[in-house]
Amino acid sequence: MQQIVLQVRDEQKAALLRELLSALDFVERVRTTEVTEPDNGESEEQTALGLDRHPQRDRMNREVAAFASMHAELKESYLGQFVAMRQGKVIDSDADEQRLIVRVRGRFPADVVLFRKVQETLPPLLVFRSSR
Repeated sequence: MQQIVLQVRDEQKAALLRELLSALDFVERVRTTEVTEPDNGESEEQTALGLDRHPQRDRMNREVAAFASMHAELKESYLGQFVAMRQGKVIDSDADEQRLIVRVRGRFPADVVLFRKVQETLPPLLVFRSSR
């Protein structure tokens, strides 16, 4: 069995999503949990379970935040293209995601790099937790 966890900030949208998921015949159970965010950025559920954090997670979160804060500027230059962000800056771009990844990984094989397609709107926040 697989478990998928989604975090939705809007209560009305969460109710709609819960209704949609409940209607699917392959979904065994839909459970809703209210999660509050403590000051350290981890949800109480994560903290209580003591889940391991990837050592580079904070660096990737900074790249995601940089992408979001620069989104309006990125749209002007890179709309429809994939960008690679490292240390809060765009280091490369390409219309072909695979070519971009190969090129950037050749230059920065072990570094944290965010690869994202620049679209009109920012993608929604989805959080998937694993039992490992």
